[in-house]
Amino acid sequence: WIDSDNTTITQIEKGSTGDKTVTATWEEIAEPEPETYTVIFKDGDELVETKTGVAGTIITAPTLTKEGYTLAWEPNFNSTITGDATYTAVWTPITYTITYELDGGTNATSNPTSYTIESDTITFASPTRDGYTFTGWIDSDNTTITQIEKGSTGNKTVTATWEVIPEPEYTVTFKDGDTVISTITGVIGTEITAPTVTEKTGYTLSWDKEVASTITGDATYTAQFSETLNKYTVTWIIDGKETTEEYEYGAMPTHDEPTK
Repeated sequence: WIDSDNTTITQIEKGSTGDKTVTATWEEIAEPEPETYTVIFKDGDELVETKTGVAGTIITAPTLTKEGYTLAWEPNFNSTITGDATYTAVWTPITYTITYELDGGTNATSNPTSYTIESDTITFASPTRDGYTFTGWIDSDNTTITQIEKGSTGNKTVTATWEVIPEPEYTVTFKDGDTVISTITGVIGTEITAPTVTEKTGYTLSWDKEVASTITGDATYTAQFSETLNKYTVTWIIDGKETTEEYEYGAMPTHDEPTK
């Protein structure tokens, strides 16, 4: 305080007289300097970047890339400074797809449909397809591919290539004893016609088994002749009466001379 004489006054002593006027004097309090905070960015144990600023300062995280991975910060990055902080890079492997073009085939169950840069080397198993032989995989560049090596990246499409399996042919053989008369070669369903065999006079020709109408597989048919001479029936008609007798081939039919 100061009095009217601009003299500092702190009290009015006992016994004083007269009106008093005291004036307050002031000194402005200086605002404190704002506190500065430090924000640290790390990748593992490696320091990437340090940023400083007062509370409320807007900052951006450093740009980091790593092939085959996505980046996140731990803890979640706050773009506004609120105090000292440390952010550590967390890398997550990207999952890539593997697409198989099979052209009617069936894929092997062991062939995976996805992989990451950290996956072990993938060796493709062979698919199957009825009537075809698998000849290999080709990639989108029409290049032969057998595996995806560990450390690879990107989505992959592999296409199965095939070769038609020729339909098997079978042989049907016709024989007369040990002599081959003819052969027919063809696929299943090929028509079979038995050959003409030289007849053996007086005997009946047959085959050792019934000749099929079409090829169903390899087969052999052997001609057989009856073991005995053929027999024939001779009918005698005398005075309107019929009499029948059997004779072997080559025999001379005989009958008593009719009388009347």
